[in-house]
Amino acid sequence: DDWDNRYGSTGLWRKLSRDLYVTTLSKCEIDFYLALSSQQLQRNKISQDIPARIDSLNQTHNIAYSQLLKARTLALLARTDPAYKPLAKKEFDLLMERSDMRHSTVFKIAIERIKLFGPTAPDQLKTIAESIAKSRCKDDIELVLSLAFLQRQHDTDAFEKIVQLRPETESFLGSLILQNLSCQIKAGKLTEQTLRQITVFEAELAVQQIWNNISEEHQTLLDYLAGTEKFQTPLILYVTAVTLADSSPTRAVKLLVKASKLQQQQKSEMLETSADEIAEQAAKLAYNLLTQNSLNCPAALHAFENYSAIANEKIDEELEYLYSIVLNDCGRTTKSKELLQKIADRPAGRWRNRAKLDLITAAIQQSQSKNREKRSELLKKLGVLIADCTGKNKSDSQLRAEAITLYCKLLLESQDKDS
Repeated sequence: DDWDNRYGSTGLWRKLSRDLYVTTLSKCEIDFYLALSSQQLQRNKISQDIPARIDSLNQTHNIAYSQLLKARTLALLARTDPAYKPLAKKEFDLLMERSDMRHSTVFKIAIERIKLFGPTAPDQLKTIAESIAKSRCKDDIELVLSLAFLQRQHDTDAFEKIVQLRPETESFLGSLILQNLSCQIKAGKLTEQTLRQITVFEAELAVQQIWNNISEEHQTLLDYLAGTEKFQTPLILYVTAVTLADSSPTRAVKLLVKASKLQQQQKSEMLETSADEIAEQAAKLAYNLLTQNSLNCPAALHAFENYSAIANEKIDEELEYLYSIVLNDCGRTTKSKELLQKIADRPAGRWRNRAKLDLITAAIQQSQSKNREKRSELLKKLGVLIADCTGKNKSDSQLRAEAITLYCKLLLESQDKDS
């Protein structure tokens, strides 16, 4: 006061006093959030002197926010020391008597009280959510996130609803859930029992974050989730498969096939990739496996059968042609020939001429060219094929060259046999 009397006329002392107050309060706020994110011993050490520092500040300026910060600090300390609980309650009660609070502060008090004492009425959280939605605080992301975490503890349906209504919270909430699950894995605490406490929606929020930043460090968590029937959703199976594509491609194919079937049955709102796109990825990966080892025939056949069934009329012609190769290489020659004939009979298409040449080659390999009439028919088909291949692109030119080579070879054999 003495300093104010001496230097108040310039206003500089008041400005300095306000700046010191704001700086000290900000330091208390920083320490509170630091304590909030620290381990228990460090948390208590950081938190213990915050209330006293705020009391000292309140002797100069007593505002609602500083009192709320004190109450939240006491509530944080009460998590490990019950002696702080009545002190926190007293501060929250005193806050409710104030008339100088913003709407956001009122909501924060209500949320913090529920954190400490639990809901006092069955629909209390719902009422708070509706009140926030109607207020000027509806775009306060910190407030919305605080409410969302509270709903996660007390009302999982409401938690899911608020996240769906506020999609901007998905990334932050998913990151925190992922961090929590990852910490449990590192500590060896992620068991079937703890997994039962996690909802499918929460698991998918976490997996979305993995999908945004694929990393091997999350493979254990994905294996846990994908191996539990409850969490076998299109998103979780798909992301797990993508992470396994290099290290365990056979398992990845199985997961992709299952994900595509589930996505076809009921499209997941969490995964934009369509069922036929997932099935297509499975088929391509399975084909690569088959080219490396014929023992992968069962996986390849299963993947292509699934893709063919899901894609139906929208089937990719190249994959349809590759399916004929898979069928042939895996001993399904009759079905392979039928599929090639289907492709060859189309009036247009990039792979119809390749299918025609494969059918002619198969006929020659089956010794049909030894019969004069059959040989003449094959030569005629080759002639039509050569004329149809105009060489307008590299693939077409290569196919034309193969057909001409086969035509000449067949013609020479024909002359030898006729002489």
